[in-house]
Amino acid sequence: MPAAYGSPPHQYAKRISAFGLDTDTKRFVRLFFQPVLMGWDLWSTGAWKALRQQA
Repeated sequence: MPAAYGSPPHQYAKRISAFGLDTDTKRFVRLFFQPVLMGWDLWSTGAWKALRQQA
């Protein structure tokens, strides 16, 4: 999973079109949704709960 989270900044910086993100604006907007997607990943897999129990 960590490799998938590094790709949006790379795609924005290098102006790479992928997954329908064919403009700089679309790539930039996607950057703001990455933290939401990461949180959803952690929650849906149970990792968020496991991390909280360890602390």
